[in-house]
Amino acid sequence: MIPPEEIDLLAADGNVLMVVDGDVRGVRAHLYLDQNLGADRHPWPDIARDRQLLGAQYALIRRSVVEARRPRPWNWPEREAPRLVVMLGGSDPRGLTGLVAAELARIDHDLRVTVVVPPGAREAVARRLGADPRFSLIETTPRLVDHLAAADLVVSAAGTTAWEICTLGLPAVLLAVVDNQRESLARASELGLCVGADVTERDDLGGLAESVRSLIADEPLRRRLSERCLEHFDGEGRDASPRRWSGTSTLDDMMLAVLQARCSSTRLPGKVLAPVLDRPMILRQLERIERAARIDGLVVVTSVDPSDDPLVEVLDGEGIPTRRGSLADVYSRFAGVVDEFGPEHIVRLTADCPLTDPEVIDLVAQRHLESGADYTSNALIRTFPHGLDVECVSADAFRRLGALGLGPREREHVTLGLYARPEMFRIEHVVREPDLSGLRWTVDYRSDLEFVRRVYAELHPSDPAFGTRDILALLESRPELVHTADDIGD
Repeated sequence: MIPPEEIDLLAADGNVLMVVDGDVRGVRAHLYLDQNLGADRHPWPDIARDRQLLGAQYALIRRSVVEARRPRPWNWPEREAPRLVVMLGGSDPRGLTGLVAAELARIDHDLRVTVVVPPGAREAVARRLGADPRFSLIETTPRLVDHLAAADLVVSAAGTTAWEICTLGLPAVLLAVVDNQRESLARASELGLCVGADVTERDDLGGLAESVRSLIADEPLRRRLSERCLEHFDGEGRDASPRRWSGTSTLDDMMLAVLQARCSSTRLPGKVLAPVLDRPMILRQLERIERAARIDGLVVVTSVDPSDDPLVEVLDGEGIPTRRGSLADVYSRFAGVVDEFGPEHIVRLTADCPLTDPEVIDLVAQRHLESGADYTSNALIRTFPHGLDVECVSADAFRRLGALGLGPREREHVTLGLYARPEMFRIEHVVREPDLSGLRWTVDYRSDLEFVRRVYAELHPSDPAFGTRDILALLESRPELVHTADDIGD
């Protein structure tokens, strides 16, 4: 793998696309591509969704394969001897090619089988087959597409080459031979793209010969497999990926949203888990944060205090990355994720703002980048409703702040030390007109929570992505819903 520091150098001259097989391995890139079937079921929670290309629709199919693709389902040939291709990947890490070939040799049928052998394995495979004239052995070749295009059936590992087979519309028996092929095989079988077998934990290939024999005999099955493959693999993945480059940040601008949360609120304990339309309030807020286009990753920081165990359990169940640290020293929690994730900027948010607006997040983040400020906020000069607070901090400024010997209050309130030292840190303010600072949309008290619940009940069912403009329109039409500091109550 290319060292991460070399990828950073590449990024200085252009965008970086990382092709991933399940694990990003901590590498920073503009876009991440996992072309395995089922990848869209498991997005990476700490990477912005618009930076993830997940699933077979993004499969990087070679142009030669697309050109050999047939527009209609595969027709069984008139010839008596079906042509098979066997291929288990370029390296065949478990050495199963010979076992597969020997199993197919048990089929009592006139076949023409081309076996693609990994480097150095020809003699071992040949010994297993003996002098069977139905089999020919070849090594990996640039002309492999020609062999596939001339085949009637394929036996293949369920890796990325399988998607080329599907693009051609070939009926196939796919084998999961290593662990990272299991998900793809399960998904391919579920979609009716293949006959499949998981052999990751066994060398016994019993049943393979019967599967191939059944495919040879079952024309309706072959046709269904071919139709489904052509339906799900159109060969346009290599063109779909470049269309996603627009709007991505440079690596130097990468922003990590850090949501600060705890259950031990003194005024409304457990509020972050209070239900809002049958979902914990913090999950409602996270849904909104994830819509922000300028956010490249997201992590929740909470404490190691036992009171926060239920919060972590909920977040873990949703696949939300969570880090725990000191209950009182919140700065150290943020410092930990800055060191771990390595962003250029962080966006600080607090988990008492379930009406967070992704457009406001993007507005403050963009101003932060354009101004070159150390710290940018829409909360110091308050003109936005209380509850739409966004703070952006450069990682460099955050580290410089930590070297100043902060007192307990500054370590608790994280960014206080920045805006309290305007002579050391460049501060940028974001304001709006008209001034809406009299509106209260945060949650500290029971009455705040009831206001938020009413807003969600009115707007979320018809538009889950409702924003500030929608809330203001609602309050204009229903003035009795307006909530201010005078309405706090208990």
